[in-house]
Amino acid sequence: MQGQASPPRALASVSTLVALDRDRRTLPEDFKVGPLGDERGGSVDEQAAMGAADTFLSRLVKGTVEKSLITQGSQSSLSDSLAYGLQQGSAPHSFRRGTPKTRDDGEITATVRLFGPDGTAEGEIYMAKPKTQWLVTDLQLSLAQMAVKREKPKEKFFPSAYRWLLEE
Repeated sequence: MQGQASPPRALASVSTLVALDRDRRTLPEDFKVGPLGDERGGSVDEQAAMGAADTFLSRLVKGTVEKSLITQGSQSSLSDSLAYGLQQGSAPHSFRRGTPKTRDDGEITATVRLFGPDGTAEGEIYMAKPKTQWLVTDLQLSLAQMAVKREKPKEKFFPSAYRWLLEE
């Protein structure tokens, strides 16, 4: 019998699976952003909003501000502010986005971290659905912050194996 796999155990029901906490996935985390966004988790609205946020941020990484992905009320101020930062040489080369959170007013927010050649900029992106499409209403961060040289932290990295107990 050696070398033979044991037959899989049958679960009595879906509630047994949930009781075993097998639906909970462990996702990577960023020291500044926290848990990174889960492409398969969250509500349909959160997934759609974060898809639009990722598209907007991907275009920003390419050095462009896509006005069509910004709400009408924020379009000129946000695009002008970001375009100015890009013209000053503060273009990100990559980004990370945290898990989405739905606010009481229906907006969906997520923490964001942009990476530049010298440093990073951390902030928050705000998404709204004025009609049929999720759009960016605001991006609260400073592109100029990416020009500030990143210093290596002096404290030792000490992750807690029991962090999940502290979060709940």
